[in-house]
Amino acid sequence: MSKDFIWELEKLRRRFGVDGDELQAAAKRINRKRRGEPPFNDDKYLAKMRDGDSARQVAESIRGTFKDEIRISRKNRRTKLRQEYSTKLTKFVDRIMLLSEAERIAWIDRLTEATRAARLPEPHLMLLDISDLLLRKVLEGGGASTDDTDNLERARFHLQGIDIDPDSPRRRIARRAEIEVIDTLIGELQGK
Repeated sequence: MSKDFIWELEKLRRRFGVDGDELQAAAKRINRKRRGEPPFNDDKYLAKMRDGDSARQVAESIRGTFKDEIRISRKNRRTKLRQEYSTKLTKFVDRIMLLSEAERIAWIDRLTEATRAARLPEPHLMLLDISDLLLRKVLEGGGASTDDTDNLERARFHLQGIDIDPDSPRRRIARRAEIEVIDTLIGELQGK
């Protein structure tokens, strides 16, 4: 499937105000049904853990098996790490947005060096996350012309097409190291 087709589909989705769920429902009507075991929807159980319940208490409210307890505690740990990473990355981007363009480029280069030094399995994914945040900030700022806005939205759309799943096993392994790299850079920025 070509990226141009996907982009045109995305523009139609935006024009008609259709959300992702309605688009998936339409695709299901066209395509064959999904195969395999349906994924667990543990959102309400993760909310219980955030409210202070233990993994065992939450698992007992489901079926009471160790399998449920392990699944819930792992999902909770992943969610916390993803939120911490997102918060710190946003803080880093907010700080570098206050700098001049030359300083901003220098800090992005510094981030690239730090990710290489940390020997992250896929260091380019942090740069993709930062580009997504920077594109979002520019689009929300509203200072771009109509043509520039269309180009930025197109770039952001294609950026989302790159497989940067935050829950991929390679990302999960490196999540703590990514957080440490961002923490170090935020500390350097604060000391500046």
